[in-house]
Amino acid sequence: MEEKKDMKKPNLKEKVVKAEELKFGFLEVLILILVTALVTVVVTITITKISNNGSTVKKHYNKDIDKFVEEYNFILNKYYGEVDSKTLINNAIAGMVNNLNDPYSTFIDDSNATNFDVELDGEFYGLGVEITINDNSEIEVYSILPGYEAEKSGIAKGDVITHLDGESVSGLSTTEFRSKMIQNNKETVTLTVLRNGETLDFTIKRTLVQIESVKTETYKSGKAKVGYIGISIFASNTYRQFKEALAKLESENIDSLIVDVRSNSGGHLSIVTDVISEFLDSSHVIYQVKDSEGVVKEYSRGNKLKNMTLLF
Repeated sequence: MEEKKDMKKPNLKEKVVKAEELKFGFLEVLILILVTALVTVVVTITITKISNNGSTVKKHYNKDIDKFVEEYNFILNKYYGEVDSKTLINNAIAGMVNNLNDPYSTFIDDSNATNFDVELDGEFYGLGVEITINDNSEIEVYSILPGYEAEKSGIAKGDVITHLDGESVSGLSTTEFRSKMIQNNKETVTLTVLRNGETLDFTIKRTLVQIESVKTETYKSGKAKVGYIGISIFASNTYRQFKEALAKLESENIDSLIVDVRSNSGGHLSIVTDVISEFLDSSHVIYQVKDSEGVVKEYSRGNKLKNMTLLF
């Protein structure tokens, strides 16, 4: 199920990556703006546990940690209602990161990281449908991906999913529903849906679903031909899709190109680099990162500068 690396789910080593200010030419500034806008997830602060493997990692101890542990235990032992300890910890970490007031730093818990990892892989075992939450807070089929098992089974756009393998999904978010699908190791699943007041059951085989993260169009502007490429996420298979789309548009002799990354959810920084390298030669800096160990510059992997009007 889907909805509308190199980052992996948070491992627990804290690292904040920030871009260093430098002077660049117009084209390089454009590329840097693109990278900054797209790779929010990659320049995200990652919280991970420090493993006891003998490595020399500087640890900061603050007496306020004792206060935190004291309050944490007090809540678990004294609060009158049910408390989930994992949720407490996740919210506490999220609060610390949010307090940085850095728009490019966020905490991703295990559940959301798993879902995002699936998208970044570019493929997963699923049914081939996109889901959304409708106005009645129900999980509804938003669209059917052509050629996959959901389409063959008869699932239709607008169907309201009420049960997964006999278990009610009422009140679940799309993320929670997808987590249940991802963690389901069965070869087939049964969806119960409500359609025009009728309850229907569909038993559907899970197959490998390819996420299409690139779409392309061609437009006419007077005598000029404008190519359009939209990128929804920088997944593992995005560069291949982008390269094929760009080659197709170039074969149509486009005069200019729009690369649309609005609503792009981020992804692999290496894939962003590959995409931008299609337009720049190796003399151009695409981005640089700075951490406690210094500054590293990443140059274009391309071999020529494309003579094309680009709009990002």
